[in-house]
Amino acid sequence: MILAWHLQRGRVALPTSQKPARIASNIQVGDLMLTADELTAIDGLEVGLRTGEDIETFN
Repeated sequence: MILAWHLQRGRVALPTSQKPARIASNIQVGDLMLTADELTAIDGLEVGLRTGEDIETFN
């Protein structure tokens, strides 16, 4: 679902997996279309925190 959200929002998603079943499901994510309400609900999860390197200050 999150891969579909990224794609529908025009973002680049780079999923990785070593499991063939997961790789296949990642490829098939284009078949999943979220509704406008679902997209908005996921957007609402943003709390302004980062969980990785800050790309704006990363050297």
